[in-house]
Amino acid sequence: MRLDSALIVGGGPAGLVAATALARSGTRVHVVEIEPELTTRGVAVNIQNSPLRALATLGVIDEVVAHGHTTGRVNMLTADGTPIMPPLEPESLVPGYPASVELYRQTLSRILERTALDAGATVQYGTTATALEDAGATVHATLSDGTHADHDLVIGADGIHSMIRDLVFGDDAPRPLYSGQCIWRAEAERGDVPELMMLHGPHGKLGMLPLSDTRMYVYLLKAFETVPTRDQIGDVDAGLRAALAEYTGPATGVADRLLPCADFRALTSMLLPHPWYRGRVLLIGDAAHATTPHLAYGLGLAVEDGVVLAEILSAADTLAQALAAFMARRFERCRLVVENSRQISEWEQHPPPDPRLQGRLMGESMITLTQLP
Repeated sequence: MRLDSALIVGGGPAGLVAATALARSGTRVHVVEIEPELTTRGVAVNIQNSPLRALATLGVIDEVVAHGHTTGRVNMLTADGTPIMPPLEPESLVPGYPASVELYRQTLSRILERTALDAGATVQYGTTATALEDAGATVHATLSDGTHADHDLVIGADGIHSMIRDLVFGDDAPRPLYSGQCIWRAEAERGDVPELMMLHGPHGKLGMLPLSDTRMYVYLLKAFETVPTRDQIGDVDAGLRAALAEYTGPATGVADRLLPCADFRALTSMLLPHPWYRGRVLLIGDAAHATTPHLAYGLGLAVEDGVVLAEILSAADTLAQALAAFMARRFERCRLVVENSRQISEWEQHPPPDPRLQGRLMGESMITLTQLP
């Protein structure tokens, strides 16, 4: 089937990929994004094998690889750099392309925005949906600029704090759950870090991912019993430098190579129970299945959502049939990522007797996720 019109609320990766895929099938797609311009939070993303396969179907994998940095292995280390287990080596699912790419978030957002526009979608910033009325054959949407329109499908892709989720599911929707950890994210001069390094310390985990020959992405997870206030954290950059003090080995000197303006936030997650739709309104991406970054797959799931939705719609006879098929394809996969990420987070806060359990669960999850979404 082909939808005549779709409204997508949220201009992040989930919304833009869905917009591209649907617009290419002949649907008139309008994206509204509450931010006044294309905005990204954080520094970089690690795009792994299956999301790269999804991006290949959109025809943007060459551009993503050209602007990113590839490393083949994931090294699991103690705080002083001692190997915990042999490196994990992700499998490439697109012949001739790497298994994973590290890329600046802003660069990826620009690529996805331009691709959606080239496909024929329209993107309106500074706007969101304020009311949705299911009229049976269509959804009557009211936007924050006062305009109204009817659509065959409304997609809520507006993130973990989704207003569309609240509009449609109300009190039935779960609230984001604090993991017990917070994260600093920053950019640094790369130094001699050759590939992805994960150092597990007594109070958290440090990750270092090369972004280019001269720069790398640095993130540091640390346990906090409750979410600290900004006053308790103080200067974010100084807090990150202090937290780095317990990491040595390949992390030696990283604190001195940090660039200013680190980001700090609490790690939360949320899984909306099956199904993620009511009537003609569907939630995707973080609005339906927000995860902590322990498997580096949140963005990957968002990208897959849009590609799979368009594929299913093209083969279905009715929208109800398509939405049911979408849930059958997506729910268990997303549940695995959310729940296994929560388990790894728990182990980082309360280490198990066998320190290899985290790496094993990561490896098993990665193998499962190589299967078609």
